[in-house]
Amino acid sequence: MEYKNRVVCFLDILGFKNIIEESEKDNLILQNTLEVLKILNAYKADSEQNYGATHESVQVTQFSDSIVISFLIEERDQLILALFNLQEMIVELINYGFLLRGGISNGNLIHTSDILIGTALYEAYALESSIAIYPRIIISQQLINNYLDVNNNNDNFGRDFEESHIDNILIKCDDRHYMIDYYCK
Repeated sequence: MEYKNRVVCFLDILGFKNIIEESEKDNLILQNTLEVLKILNAYKADSEQNYGATHESVQVTQFSDSIVISFLIEERDQLILALFNLQEMIVELINYGFLLRGGISNGNLIHTSDILIGTALYEAYALESSIAIYPRIIISQQLINNYLDVNNNNDNFGRDFEESHIDNILIKCDDRHYMIDYYCK
């Protein structure tokens, strides 16, 4: 086993402690909470069903109020698919009354069904906990640049195509960080 260059998304459900406490008193809140956890855990299956992504490297780990999604950076279409999926997931969770905060980065990571370790995870967590601050999913500019460089070294059409999709999914905030646009321009 060795580190791989992976894109990693660290998501946190905001107010989860209060939601859990309320779910012990209200069965509807419990059912909504369980449905939201199913939505988060269904990420890989949804990617395959809705977008035709069949990448073996996609890993999803959910624990308490957090979820980690990762995949190899070389999988050309996976970043765009992940952003689309996350955009849809944000809207769906808002419909249940749940808000997400998160960070997306890339770097060294080992992510299997039983191991999750690497600097990429800590960077995504730092984006979520220190920079996102309010309900939004921040994507590192370094990831955007690295992804475009890795996937489109000599392919101007491919790079323009990828950049146009990224521009349709992300918005630049006042603090100069990019976030997934859940208003769906």
